[in-house]
Amino acid sequence: MSGRTLRQKNFDAGDYQEKVYDLARTNPALLAKTVTQVARKKNASDGDLDKADSATIMLGAAIVMFGSIAGMLYWDGRMKAKRDAMIAAWEAQGNAVEGCPKPWDVAGKTDPEMLIGPIPKTAIVPAVASVVAVATAIGRGKNKMPGFWETAATWTAVGTFSVLVGQLTQSKGFCQVEEGIQSGRIPLAA
Repeated sequence: MSGRTLRQKNFDAGDYQEKVYDLARTNPALLAKTVTQVARKKNASDGDLDKADSATIMLGAAIVMFGSIAGMLYWDGRMKAKRDAMIAAWEAQGNAVEGCPKPWDVAGKTDPEMLIGPIPKTAIVPAVASVVAVATAIGRGKNKMPGFWETAATWTAVGTFSVLVGQLTQSKGFCQVEEGIQSGRIPLAA
């Protein structure tokens, strides 16, 4: 066993019971003090286990959240590549480019990044995570602590929604500057 000692010894319940009965008859004050010490140690151990359980749940939830964000961004990158190819083909056909080009405004074309109207397809990820978080919270009840799936779904919903808002803000800022450069309001740096 490489120098480590075992913390748990062999436990003979019958032997302990006899000693406790003897102690109760001969020294009840010492028995009460000993039982109180054991109860405090058990309470402290339970607290340590709760902390370890909570830390493990949070670590797992963080891994799920980061994995979900990575998957969402990978999917978004693939859609952006298709979108850029559509824009390049559209511009190669001699279409006028003003601001942010939109070949999907032409009949028969759809923006590969959009689900419905201005809602991007990547909004599916935080929406699904939110539904899972709410469903697991309802199933948990009022008097229990959140478990792994509820915590992971909540963190994933918050993380992916934050990324989604960042992407939408980034796109808006890009289009504003692009339009400003093309109109001459924003000069190019020399």
